[in-house]
Amino acid sequence: MERSPACRKKHRSAFQPTAKSRGAQPVDQLRTVRGGIEENMRMREQDEWTRGDGASRFFISQCDIDEGKGEIYLSSDDARHIKDVLRMSAGGKITVCDGDNLDYRCVIKSIENGRVTASIVSKAASVGEPAVIVRLYQGAPKGDKFDLVVQKCVEAGVYSIDAMLTTRSLIKPVQSEKRIYNNKLRRWRRISYEAAKQAGRGIVPEVNAFVTFEVAIKEARAASDLVLIPYEELREPTLKSVFRRDGGACTPDFKDISVLIGPEGGFEPSEVEMAEKAGAVAVSLGPRILRTETAGVVVLSSIMYELE
Repeated sequence: MERSPACRKKHRSAFQPTAKSRGAQPVDQLRTVRGGIEENMRMREQDEWTRGDGASRFFISQCDIDEGKGEIYLSSDDARHIKDVLRMSAGGKITVCDGDNLDYRCVIKSIENGRVTASIVSKAASVGEPAVIVRLYQGAPKGDKFDLVVQKCVEAGVYSIDAMLTTRSLIKPVQSEKRIYNNKLRRWRRISYEAAKQAGRGIVPEVNAFVTFEVAIKEARAASDLVLIPYEELREPTLKSVFRRDGGACTPDFKDISVLIGPEGGFEPSEVEMAEKAGAVAVSLGPRILRTETAGVVVLSSIMYELE
């Protein structure tokens, strides 16, 4: 039923400002409100580019970037993901990282023959990389536990991960099983890639297998300012005391840190002694015993809290 003119007038007045109320609002205040709305919209649009949403972030190599034309090219799995999973088309926004800490904000130009062409809008340093480099040497666990280690440590900011063989390691790769472990390595690197996309990282952390404990110690000492080896038999020093000297504020002296995590069963006392003689610092993670797949991400998170 159609409303009467009087009813329509009353209905509009409930939602629209009167001439008196409009006139009472200063022009400057209106401009301030309008400016605030425009700024909010600009920030929301910028956030779409920078929030590191794994669904719209991709990694490419330098050879897929044509700075002259201002274009970036994606193919293979990423192109299929954009077209068939994300259902994106021309005009869609994506963030593409060169794997060397540089992000390109792009708009899709075309999707043809399994290839995505995107126009570069702008580029900037990635915001997802921590200030400190942390290298993880993880005692190789059995089963698929290493999958979880790779995923969570990449999300937390690790720089590289090496599967390490120690005295108590339950897996002992042999030449006859080389193909099996090559497949594992490919899977771990794929997990690292996907986790880096999800977390908005500026690099895809390298995953390597397998390195002996002795080689891990040598590499860690050569690369890092500090080498940590958590050991469940210790109560002191704690991880916190390493970074907060004399109980004071954090002392961010370290730019590159290596962490050695034992497998199921932990390290042999002789291994801890060997590491300490090489300059590593044995630390306690507290009174609770952590699983091998948990310890690495706990240490990494603690380091990021103290130094990032």
